[in-house]
Amino acid sequence: MSFGALRETIINTVCHRDYFQYGSNIMVEIFDDRVEISSPATLPAGLSEKDFGKRSVLRNPQIADMLQRIEFIEKMGTGIKRIQKMMKEADLPGVKYEFTQFVTAIFQRITETTQETTQETTQETTQETPKKITNESRILNLLAKEPELTRKEIAQKLQDISEDGIKYHIEKLKKENKLKRIGSTKKGKWLVIDLNKDIK
Repeated sequence: MSFGALRETIINTVCHRDYFQYGSNIMVEIFDDRVEISSPATLPAGLSEKDFGKRSVLRNPQIADMLQRIEFIEKMGTGIKRIQKMMKEADLPGVKYEFTQFVTAIFQRITETTQETTQETTQETTQETPKKITNESRILNLLAKEPELTRKEIAQKLQDISEDGIKYHIEKLKKENKLKRIGSTKKGKWLVIDLNKDIK
């Protein structure tokens, strides 16, 4: 689960909910296979489902302005794209949205059943689909060649992963004992312990 994407979704929900729907509250519901975050609001006038995440219509401009001033929002109108980008960087399924009297964001939880299904699907389609190069593999390959790179420099070289995304993947690789930091933050270097040699 991407906590950055969850945080961004809750901020969006606070910013865009319909505060005239008295008696309704923002809901965060945790199920075995998913997490649902619901905002009491229909889509604002002028915004259709197909344009959701592509165009921005502010329902509560004063709240949005306040959240931007305290740096909870980086840039208005980019929240949904950032959420999906963070999920992609974490190698997780994209967030799905449902629209009723509530706008509901649905995060799929990775369970043992999900992993087994994914593994079975992967095994069935390996011969038809080229092997996917994961973000972790890309980082390991890069650090094997240039072990002194900083997180910022890694993000600049890979281009499609933010510095926060690089931090997430590095922490994951360290926990999996595939990557180790030797020396100080400024003068140290990375030691790749487990490099997928099938990926060039």
